[in-house]
Amino acid sequence: MKHRTGSNERYLCEVEVTTGLESVSRDEITERFGKAVVLLPHERAGEIQFHFTGSLGQLRSLQTVYAAYVVYEFDIPRPRALLGDAHFRRLLAQIELVQDLSSGYGSFSVAAAGSDSSVMRRIKEEIAVHTGLLLAEEKGDLFIRIRPYRSVWQTLIRLSPRPLVTRAWRVCNLEGALNAATAHAMIRLGQPKTTDVFLNIGCGSGTLLIERASYGDAARIIGVDHDPNALNCTRTNIAAANEAHIEILHADMTRLPLSDEVVNRAAADLPFGQLMGDHETNVN
Repeated sequence: MKHRTGSNERYLCEVEVTTGLESVSRDEITERFGKAVVLLPHERAGEIQFHFTGSLGQLRSLQTVYAAYVVYEFDIPRPRALLGDAHFRRLLAQIELVQDLSSGYGSFSVAAAGSDSSVMRRIKEEIAVHTGLLLAEEKGDLFIRIRPYRSVWQTLIRLSPRPLVTRAWRVCNLEGALNAATAHAMIRLGQPKTTDVFLNIGCGSGTLLIERASYGDAARIIGVDHDPNALNCTRTNIAAANEAHIEILHADMTRLPLSDEVVNRAAADLPFGQLMGDHETNVN
């Protein structure tokens, strides 16, 4: 839903976040955008809705969210009505709004309950005809969600060709690597300061290190891992992120080559049964 407010637009928006860390993402949103944002009551885990006044492209700077969407609402009884002339033109306007934020959109995908129904197939066909985009069943550049919400239907379109959690610096990926949005939330929970000596124990592919560097200055940022292959991956990603000041140590975390009491912030990504043990044992 979009409203004219002077020289700016007011949009209904939604972000996907890590379940359980909604408060961290809400804090980031309000800190970055202040009075331009009006947060709506929290209703569903892993989602935050808010009204935003300004340029939608600004929302792509959020670091703790998986993806950001602009939301339009349609007062219709069922999705078939989206094919009506007025509603469909409004959906196309929403698509054009997002396309104007980025170049290079070549495909689209639609996520909806009953996505294989005749109605949803028709909606996809009409979008393809009117936009010239190719239909991709999964991972299209333009990602559209269609869902019922309270007494209306909503269309949500992602504001970026790839989810915001997908970082350009991730050139090397390791199985079980921490996602960047959760890593950034962890950094924020540590209340970073410019005087920090930050240590990432078991640094893996370097996610926590790079997210700490992207947050702001620190006295030192240090990663340690016993696996040479992991450290090679870390160095590759650090180079891609242009964060050459990050220090890397090949060492046993139980015998760190650091002076006593030099570190005042430490972070580690637990394996959660993906690489070691199993989920139940690790939780216990």
